[in-house]
Amino acid sequence: MKKIRRNARATSWSALALCLAWAATPVAAQDTGTQGQQADSAPNNDEIIVTAQYRGQRLQDTPIAITAVTGEQLDARGQTSVYQVAAQAPNVTLAPAGAAGGPSLIGYIRGVGQGNLNPSFEPGVGLYVDDVYYSTLVGSVLDLLDLDRVEVLRGPQGTLAGKNSIGGAIKLFSRKPVGDGSGSVEAGYGSYSAMMFRGSADFALADRLFARVSAAASKSDGYVERVDYACTHPGSNVPSFVNGTDCSLGSEGGTRHIGGRLALRWVPSDAFELNLSADYVDQQDEPPANTLIAVANSALSVGIDTDNNVNTGEIGSFFGLFPYLSGYDVSWNAPGALGACRFITAGPRSCDPASPNNPYMNYSTYMDPRVAGTGGLGASGYTPFMAKPQQTLESYGFSAAAELRLSDTLSLKSITAYRHYTSNFSDDADGSPLPGDILVQDYAHRQFSQELRLGGSAGTLLDYTIGGFYFDQKTDTVSRVDLPGAGIDFTSGPDSIPATTWALFAHGEWHLADKLDVTLGVRYTHDSKDYRFGRSNPDGSPVCTGGYNCSLIGLNGQTARFEDEHIDYRAVLSYKWSSSFMTYAQVSTGIKGGGINPTPYYVAQILPFGPETQTAFEAGFKSQAFDRKLRLNAALFYSRYRDIQLGLLECSAQAGAGFGFPCLLTANAGSANVKGFELEATLQPDSHLSIDGSLSYLDFAYRAVDPLSGIPISAVTPFTPEWKASAGIQYRFDLPGAGSLTPRLDMDYQSAVFTNAINTPLSRIDGRVLLNGQITWRSEADDWQISLEVRNIANKLYYLTISDFTGIGNGYASGQPAMPRTWQLRVKKSF
Repeated sequence: MKKIRRNARATSWSALALCLAWAATPVAAQDTGTQGQQADSAPNNDEIIVTAQYRGQRLQDTPIAITAVTGEQLDARGQTSVYQVAAQAPNVTLAPAGAAGGPSLIGYIRGVGQGNLNPSFEPGVGLYVDDVYYSTLVGSVLDLLDLDRVEVLRGPQGTLAGKNSIGGAIKLFSRKPVGDGSGSVEAGYGSYSAMMFRGSADFALADRLFARVSAAASKSDGYVERVDYACTHPGSNVPSFVNGTDCSLGSEGGTRHIGGRLALRWVPSDAFELNLSADYVDQQDEPPANTLIAVANSALSVGIDTDNNVNTGEIGSFFGLFPYLSGYDVSWNAPGALGACRFITAGPRSCDPASPNNPYMNYSTYMDPRVAGTGGLGASGYTPFMAKPQQTLESYGFSAAAELRLSDTLSLKSITAYRHYTSNFSDDADGSPLPGDILVQDYAHRQFSQELRLGGSAGTLLDYTIGGFYFDQKTDTVSRVDLPGAGIDFTSGPDSIPATTWALFAHGEWHLADKLDVTLGVRYTHDSKDYRFGRSNPDGSPVCTGGYNCSLIGLNGQTARFEDEHIDYRAVLSYKWSSSFMTYAQVSTGIKGGGINPTPYYVAQILPFGPETQTAFEAGFKSQAFDRKLRLNAALFYSRYRDIQLGLLECSAQAGAGFGFPCLLTANAGSANVKGFELEATLQPDSHLSIDGSLSYLDFAYRAVDPLSGIPISAVTPFTPEWKASAGIQYRFDLPGAGSLTPRLDMDYQSAVFTNAINTPLSRIDGRVLLNGQITWRSEADDWQISLEVRNIANKLYYLTISDFTGIGNGYASGQPAMPRTWQLRVKKSF
């Protein structure tokens, strides 16, 4: 067993900090978000109540760069998925993962995040639902069902949110039962045969016992069509996978979701409250939309083999492995022959004379048709192999939040939760009829968490919270990995990664004067992970049996362990110049846990990577003017980002000569300085008109890069745009005797981003401007609502993610196009 232990601070310093944290004198009964409905209601935009500092506070009084969005605002913008919230949040990038990412969320805030779904990697942005931490990227693309609000906290939240919130935290808060008999039902229909249903009901079961039930179901057809190449190109020598004249193989991007939530709230007395919840989600989706956008060397705009020599690397490597493509369609030796760029369905890189010019089409078969002994180079003996094109997730969870008011100045809160999911997803990432790589992955995850918070106040001097956190999780993965370009085809797993975390924390707000506050926080965290690797041939036999997968010898049964401890801190000075203007300055830290490379292809690649850390300095103001009709918040920040974890696709320098490809290695590649600013504004001159907007700028600059990583110092970390902006406007027209009509228009802009640590032209997603619109009619009694929504009004072609493998063995780049223009009509009845 390999064992790696890292101590971020000496034990003596840890003990000293913990003693100081727990020495805080008892102070004031603080609202931790469960006392009545105060922390979970928002009478208007100016009075949004957030719980970012453990107790209910007005958004404008909270010295944190935070975007808070109410459930009503989400509805007005037509936002139904968590990644859509990034549209109005400065310096926040959220996106569903691409073809190989499964049902997972890519999240970056201020240049810090994580894009690899493997559970060995910690999220760089913490995701929480009702204060319950979601520890893996898989299962994090959440539908926004029956929410009270969303809080997006930017900058390291190491002391407040805790585990792996180095970039920030996204917190979702559900509506609590109040027993008022209210509820609603909503149904919709739209583009790609999209249908949706949502419903909720809130009722009293007994005196002081309330329940709320909410459910949702939705489905839509895929928007990227999979087509049989041989069917659309008669006379080619590519094998056909259809019978008859129907050339369709299916589609990608289609969804089928059902989910529900039951919440119970018991308030037997003014001193005690118990909130119980259970939720269930079943997703039976098609694979994410994916298309081939380039082959071979990115310097070749159309991919023509100019000197008829595949070894030059001009056309890419794996496309030359398949003899059935010699001749008419792909020939490496015939003068003037065109290459695999024929499988690109649109754009200047396509060399297909009969190109469909359709960016929402691919030729994926999810099949490796090679047969050993028939000339199929690299055929493993376990092919032909066909994966089922799907992406599934079944998830459920339970939580119990109990709060006991011990006295007028002291309260105790407990949050206990259990979550479980299973997921299966497949990947034919190259988008061609060739098996560039075919993956099938199965995940099984369970987690248990327990948090205790003791909060109170000492007169008017101090509000505080001290507490502890325990988290236990285990993820098992089994994958079929067919990589013809690397000459391997094997089963990975069962790979098991059990992990535990425990933490102690303290947070205090000293009110030194009527207008001056000092906030101090500290958190000690201890992490441990164990790894066990399984590798075999697809039939379960040991690797290298029959001469296959011999590079994997020695991996099966390997184990490793990682441990780490760390202390985070936060210090804030804030001053309320008036009831409408507050300034603050703070320093805060955060950490993202390290681990062991979870995807070694050789024993030499079982390598550790350390945690990454961030120390951030921030100053800002929060203001309201014109009788609270205008709200303007701003923040300037500068951070020192160290030991950055970045994925490498070639790692000879780290693993040794001969062990560098294939490679999916995470390494601490270097350090960077990050600086920028953020502005958010809301204008509500009257009850009819509402205008909101945001603007952010971010400058990410490496100050040092490990030369072994191959990353140039001029590169930018993935999914980090320099500029972001958003604007929205809506106006309610009253219709005497007929209700009201409210049109709304939203715009969001994002400058270019790169999706690889080594920035390449093909890993660049160009900047884009998106327009979304919605018009809503409400009845006079406000019990009926009809909405027509149009997203991507300009029908902009843009990509959510891109994977560029042109520089290494596979030799292609593929991308996940976002949906083109869509519409949806929804009808809602409230009661």
